[in-house]
Amino acid sequence: MNNGGEQNGFSRFAARVIKSSIISSYINIFSIFKIVILPCLHYTCSILIKERFAITIELFNKTNIPTLLDKVSENILITNAEYEIVWINQSAKELLKVIGPFVHIENPEDFIGQNISKFHRQKSLEYLKNGQFPHSTNITLFQRFKSNIVVNTLTSETGEKLGYILTWKDLTEFENAIQERNEQIKELESPIIPLANDTSVLVPLLGKITGDRINHIESKVLKYCVNHQINDVLFDLSEVNEGITPETATRLQQMQTALSLMGVEPIYVGIKPEFAQSIVRDGIFIGAKTFTSYKQGVFYVWKKSGYPLQKVRDR
Repeated sequence: MNNGGEQNGFSRFAARVIKSSIISSYINIFSIFKIVILPCLHYTCSILIKERFAITIELFNKTNIPTLLDKVSENILITNAEYEIVWINQSAKELLKVIGPFVHIENPEDFIGQNISKFHRQKSLEYLKNGQFPHSTNITLFQRFKSNIVVNTLTSETGEKLGYILTWKDLTEFENAIQERNEQIKELESPIIPLANDTSVLVPLLGKITGDRINHIESKVLKYCVNHQINDVLFDLSEVNEGITPETATRLQQMQTALSLMGVEPIYVGIKPEFAQSIVRDGIFIGAKTFTSYKQGVFYVWKKSGYPLQKVRDR
């Protein structure tokens, strides 16, 4: 029993010695890493960073800034502190070839020396004097060219204002794409559907009726009626989700008058109860034949054209 106890005591002592040795080894390894390896890594990284920084500085020192800006696809203009254009990059010159003729300047180089006050409102110039930079704004030139301009100051090492740099993004193509999409939406919102009697058409009206929409519909329907010898136009209001204002009602009446002068009868079908109530409540006079359903309107125009619809009896 005593020998067993001695062996257990020796085992515990040996385990403590081994554990202490392992901990001591870890401490020594960490000390070596902290005292030797870590400083070496730090020194090596510092050298690499300095070399990279030196290479970057050398690259910029050897780079011709105007040549660099000429390779940028953004339109860049630089002015002095008096707002006179002193430099234009190649991308901006291409844009100014298009815009220049509107201010009687054919050669983009002739913009050099021009004061930007000729092309901007007084409010914009006041912002250049007192505003915060960088400053971004959207402008329209000559009611045709839409652009986003970002202006920032150019300063010396001492903080003296030397001039301004303008980056000019032409949004005309983007705006034209949006306008084209809106035109396509208008076409989808007011299709003209020929009926089987060849002298009548259906024009469904969707969503909210506005003066602009009526202008578009009127132009489209009048041209169609002339080209296809139409006698009746059924305007389907079943999908109109709001009532109409007195101003919109006036435009509807004007469209009806134009159709009547051409010998075309305007007819409204699919009028909902709430729509009819809003018309009565606002004292609006439609002045055209109306039907509750599209079916009733179709029966009317077919009978009018000499083709009354009748059920086919079972034989």
